[in-house]
Amino acid sequence: MMRSTKKLSFQIPHLILLLYLTYCLVLMLFYTIIDFSFFTPILWYLITGGQLILFLHYYRYQYDSQDLIEILSFFKKLILLQVIFLAAQLVIHRSFYPGDLWSGSFHDADKAGFFLLLLLIYYIIPPFLLKNQSLLKLKSRKGVVVLAMALAVLLCDAKILSAITIVSSVLYVILTVFSQLFNRHTQTSTNKTTLTTLLIFMSSFFVLSILNLYLNRISAGQINNIFEITSTYTGSTLKEASKKVLAGTNTKAVLYHRTYSQWARDNPFTWFFGAGPGRFDSRTSNILAYDILYKDENQFRLPSVIPPYSSYWVKKYMNDVWTKEISEAARWRSANLSFPFAGLIAIKAETGLVGLVLFHLFIFSCIYFLKKKLDASNTPIIQNWTIIISIFWLSLPLQMLIDNIQEKPQIMLPMLLLTTIILKTNMSAQPK
Repeated sequence: MMRSTKKLSFQIPHLILLLYLTYCLVLMLFYTIIDFSFFTPILWYLITGGQLILFLHYYRYQYDSQDLIEILSFFKKLILLQVIFLAAQLVIHRSFYPGDLWSGSFHDADKAGFFLLLLLIYYIIPPFLLKNQSLLKLKSRKGVVVLAMALAVLLCDAKILSAITIVSSVLYVILTVFSQLFNRHTQTSTNKTTLTTLLIFMSSFFVLSILNLYLNRISAGQINNIFEITSTYTGSTLKEASKKVLAGTNTKAVLYHRTYSQWARDNPFTWFFGAGPGRFDSRTSNILAYDILYKDENQFRLPSVIPPYSSYWVKKYMNDVWTKEISEAARWRSANLSFPFAGLIAIKAETGLVGLVLFHLFIFSCIYFLKKKLDASNTPIIQNWTIIISIFWLSLPLQMLIDNIQEKPQIMLPMLLLTTIILKTNMSAQPK
């Protein structure tokens, strides 16, 4: 039964996150004094800070295995409910074409596709890794669920999000198998370890074949560099919009260059320590900076009573990366690959190198301590979801490379709460 603990002792992930939040608070107070913006801290708390605080808040409670099973079962049912919503949307739209129509109960199709993919992986990856489970022993009912999940993921068309999650799943399998090779107390059978090692060996030939093809093409002069392969998809053929925008590349690449390279030369202090939470390329900053960043009529706008606010750095580095011309030119290209917004840009710019390191330490500490909880549990549903949530954290830096996913509460809040509850669960207490 869930109960509050009188003595609160943080684990390493919670200590790191507490340090990161404290650092953000110090930066926020400092920059509010020298460049006052009333709504910036409020919006940052509502969008980003609040969900991180909830991660710490729910660590105050102690959970047993039965509590965790009930929570995970409820979460699983919520995802399965999306299939019903998608079926209803099929009737409403009378279309079977993948795209943005398939949003389920979420705001957009990407989020629906993301959670449906997690549930699909739930039925595939853990049985492949764990001794007490097997893909060959899936019941027919679960087989139907797997097929339904696969079809639903295809309809939601969350290509980039799904691709990164799948790559992270493969990476998790590889890391798990190699760690088991040197671990006597293994949860993966010898046969599964051998099979995975063989698959890795065989897949390396595929990777080498692709690399060989690329080298042959470039040596023959058919392409000049790897970026030409994806130029149409990513929008790297955008024309120069102003003297500051680099010709021949997309605006996301421009902003990465300015944030990680040019900024270090212009102002080493803010490059290292950050420009302050909510003040550059985060959702908070972008919502308020409607005097600098172009917004068309269909985009979300703040009420007119809330004045625009753009920090010095937004005016300096973002005044030409999202104009009306660039927005219209990028309309039919991948938003994830070409739009000038990304988590690794926002965190680095706003909290500096210090915050970037702390945030990644938090991510990898979650993965490490979830692995310890996985080893301590013998309950399939707990084992499976611990693996899936670990895969999410492993994928997060890759997701942040192209998107501000760390600022999307519909995705982050469930993952944060499930992580802190798993970490605080007493696995020694057997479920009833």
